[in-house]
Amino acid sequence: MLALLRGRGHVIPADIRDLAGDVLRHRIVLSYDALSEGVSADDVLVRVLEAVPAPSDDHIRRVA
Repeated sequence: MLALLRGRGHVIPADIRDLAGDVLRHRIVLSYDALSEGVSADDVLVRVLEAVPAPSDDHIRRVA
């Protein structure tokens, strides 16, 4: 839907990253240790998204 709103008929990695927080934030359950250290669900999401590489633009163009 976001891709369509942005004028595209296909999804790109930036669309996924822009929506990831809203889609996944409520699914993260932090331990007491994390909460006591001030870790937030957003902190976890940032680390996860940094750890998962986005596909290259070349791959997207080949498939599309």
